[in-house]
Amino acid sequence: MSVPKYYEFFPDFMEFLSDGKEHAMQEVRDYLAGMFNLSDEDMSFTTQNGGSLFFNRVDWAKLYLKKAGLIANPELAVVVITPFGKKVLDDKTEFTLDFVKDLMIKNGEYPTN
Repeated sequence: MSVPKYYEFFPDFMEFLSDGKEHAMQEVRDYLAGMFNLSDEDMSFTTQNGGSLFFNRVDWAKLYLKKAGLIANPELAVVVITPFGKKVLDDKTEFTLDFVKDLMIKNGEYPTN
């Protein structure tokens, strides 16, 4: 396998936060790595800058979900689902890239040109 694209993490990221509790990003990363059955080799892939590709993509997923208003960062390296995120999750909405981008645009958090 290889490291999923950042947007492929959206559904499982949101599902993990569905309990409404604050979670350390390390917990989120551990959960996602397990959900996608990532091997040690997958986890060793790096970006051009030498950072972890997996960490990079999970951080991009977090950024998009946050800018869409679905999650919040109550403190450094901690995330929690927002009431809006919980409602969207409860409505069984599919967390596609287009859906999240549309929310970001509505929030003025995504460039449209």
